[in-house]
Amino acid sequence: MKKVILILVAGLLLSGNAFAETIESFKCTPKKTSKKHQAKNDLNFMLVSTKSETQKFVNYNIEDNTALARVYNEEFLKSRGIDDYTSYTEWATFEYNFWDYFPEQYTVTGYMLTERKDGKLLLAGTVLILGHTLATSEYYYEEFLESQKKRNTHKNNDEKYLEMFLKDSTRIGDHHAYLWNDIDINDSKRALIAWNCKKA
Repeated sequence: MKKVILILVAGLLLSGNAFAETIESFKCTPKKTSKKHQAKNDLNFMLVSTKSETQKFVNYNIEDNTALARVYNEEFLKSRGIDDYTSYTEWATFEYNFWDYFPEQYTVTGYMLTERKDGKLLLAGTVLILGHTLATSEYYYEEFLESQKKRNTHKNNDEKYLEMFLKDSTRIGDHHAYLWNDIDINDSKRALIAWNCKKA
């Protein structure tokens, strides 16, 4: 089965990435839960620093496929009354035919990596789709692919590149939030999945 995922391809090699001051590698294995859907495969990724303290690139499997993540540090979490975690890191992707339990579908997936004070790392994923919005989903998917091409023409201009990346990432995140909150639609589908992670 052919699977295609749009993870906002950056087109940058890490060795040539001006943002790559620090790189954190993670190895994650599926976590068994009480939910109907389970993560079936390991997920390895890296968080690559940018010039922003609140944004990092997500790099999968040592390739140049990346998303832009939002980082919430311990100080920010404490200001919101959250005392059990040292950080949250979240990002979203838009994909087609990627999840086995939603074949031949356009899905949007939100990820959240949490780090507890005891050092335990958990990656949670929320996979969402609304069947009646297939045409809209396909339109968004094609639009992001085109935007990705335009963004890559600015890969040597750090500020412009990050500006365009942030715009697309925000739109994908907003689309995920819309689907997550639209619980009244009868043909909505969703899956909650998780991985246990360790820093490599």
